[in-house]
Order: sequence, then C-alpha cells, then structure tokens
Amino acid sequence: MKYYFAFIALVLLAACNTKTSPSLQLTVNAPGITNGLVIIKQYNEVVETQPIKNGQMSLNKSLPAPAYYTITVIDNNKPADQKATYDVYLEQAAYKVDLNTPRLTTYPEIKTSSSTQNQLSGYYKMLGNATAVLDKSIDSAKAVLATPKVATMPKKERAMLYTQTQKLQEERRKKELETLKAYVTKNPQNEIGAHIMVQQAYFESPAAYNAVFAKLPQNIRESDDGIKISNKLNAMLHTLGSSPAPALVGNTPDGKAFNRSMLKNKVTLIEFWKSSHQVSAINHAKMVNGLILTDADKPKFGILSVSLDTDADEWKKTIDQDHLSWLQISDLKGDASPNVTKWNITKLPAYFLVDYKWRIIKADADLIDVDGDVHEYLQKHR
Repeated sequence: MKYYFAFIALVLLAACNTKTSPSLQLTVNAPGITNGLVIIKQYNEVVETQPIKNGQMSLNKSLPAPAYYTITVIDNNKPADQKATYDVYLEQAAYKVDLNTPRLTTYPEIKTSSSTQNQLSGYYKMLGNATAVLDKSIDSAKAVLATPKVATMPKKERAMLYTQTQKLQEERRKKELETLKAYVTKNPQNEIGAHIMVQQAYFESPAAYNAVFAKLPQNIRESDDGIKISNKLNAMLHTLGSSPAPALVGNTPDGKAFNRSMLKNKVTLIEFWKSSHQVSAINHAKMVNGLILTDADKPKFGILSVSLDTDADEWKKTIDQDHLSWLQISDLKGDASPNVTKWNITKLPAYFLVDYKWRIIKADADLIDVDGDVHEYLQKHR
C-alpha cells in the first residue's frame, strides 16, 4: 500500500511542476488579411514572427521581462511598403489586438490588463484624433512623390511638391507635441511620457518639450529614456536665450580661418548644410531670392553657411552652382566636425539665428519664419 501512496505523491508532484507559468497571450484580429505576418521586435531585434491566416493570429509565449516592443503587421498580398508598425508594451498578460480599422496604420484597439499598454493606447488614440486629416494629406502627398511622373517634372515644380510635403510633416510634428502636452497634463502620473518623447522631434522645440518633461514623474525622468532626453535637452537649452552660442571652426573657400569679426550684421542666419543634400539645394534657391522682405531690415541681416562636406571640390562646386554669395566656411570633417557636436546638429539642413553678440535668438529656425523673427528682434533691439 505504501508504494501506491508514493506513486500518487509522485503524480501530484509532477502535476504541480507542470503548472502553467505566466506568459504573453497575444491574439490579433486582422480582417481582410488572409495571408500575412506579425513581427515582434525589441530594440530593432526580431523576437518572434507568427503568420496571419484568414485574419487571425495567436501566440502564447513567455517573455524575458516586461518591456516596450513594436508589432509590425504585413499583408503578403499587398506591396511591402504598406505594412504598419505599432508601439506596444508587452508583459505576461493577455492581449487582444483588433486591426478592424479603415487604415492599417491607425493604432489598433488593444484590450489587456496591462496598465502601461492601456496608457499607450490612450495616448495614441488622442494622437490619432488630432492628426487624422493631416495623415491622409501626407499619405496622398507621398503617393504622388512616388510616381514616375515626379522625376520628369521641372525642378521648380518638383521642389514645390517636396516643400508642401515637408510642411505637412512639420505640422504633424507640432501636433505630436501638442498631444503629448495635453496627455501629460491630463495624466500627470503616467509611465509612458519619456518613452513617447524620445521618439519625437524634441530637438525642434527644446524649450516646449522641456516644459513637458518637467511635468513627468521623477522616476520616469530618471529612467533610461528620461536621462537620454534630459542630457540632450540641457545641451540644447544651453544655446538658447542669453547664453553665448557655441564656437564655430572652419575656413572660407579661399583658406581664411573663420573669425566672428567677419560677421558685420545685427542678426545672422547660421545654416548647417551639405552639398549632396537635396533639401539644402532647394532652400538655397529661396535664400538667394531673399528671405527678408522689409527694406529697413535687409542691411542688418546676414547669412553664414557652415558646410558638413568632406570634399573641398564638391563643396566649392556647389557654392558656385547654387550662386551662394554670402560667407561660407567648412572644416571638411563632415559629421565628425566639432561643429556638429557643439551645435547638436541632428538633421540637415539646420538653421539658427544669432545676434551681433553671438547669442542664440532662435534655435532650429524655419526659413518661412526668418523674416518675421528677424523683424520682431530688430523692432525690440533698435
């Protein structure tokens, strides 16, 4: 009899050991996708791939740890560029993802017990409502730019299309800031603020983003994303207001070392550019035509272009081709130039307005706004 009870004990022990441990239980409802794929990534590394069959996908998998991931949905019956990627937070819980929306790129409805994911869903719902009309316009503009017809257009017409698309994208980035600000105000104890902010163009409006960042909970400000944002914002904000602008190094095309005494104007637009950059070339045409409209302001305004080229011949050739008559300098070190680090250049072209005392008037200036910004400054500093 004792052997019988020992056997029962072993069976019970085995049953306890096979008890199901917590896991990610992910189901995706994708109506209309009969043959597709779901790709889950973390830090751009593929963690899992699962097929979508007849609009359905299911996954039961144990995760190493709760974290932010991306879920990419691909319809194999459509062009590859029509895939959609969603920002998600996955942990050991059940998730029901519903892609039953008119546009695949619309953030899906996600039902889960995960508090962090529910915060993400709330934010992206707000953003979707704020940008729905803009997103349709951007999609239409991109579709036009992708047609063969655009390549054969006259240069001015093609440049106009690119400029219009850029304006739409800039407007969307403004909406992202407005939405994040509204979300943080409404949800001051949120856990996702730094994660959202690090993905946005906070370098375009450092002061505005810094105000939002300051409202985040302390533990979120001190997270990995929070520290990354804080370090970059502090570096950018140092160049604003009454702080002196960073130094610039480089030589003119005829070999003279740059000195600030070369600048004779009350306000100077500093441009960071590269000869191979198409948008720089498009904007040069606007700059050659003149950015300042008020006659009284024109003599008080100047331009300094700082090239991030590495080839002296290409740099000088582009200066001639684009008819750039204002002061040009370069150290010919490209992205390794100390100018890139000191001025925190993360995109090209980039523009700054500085005064005659070498103080930043405006960082990440927009060419469209230069005339108004210069006029406003000169009115206040006669």
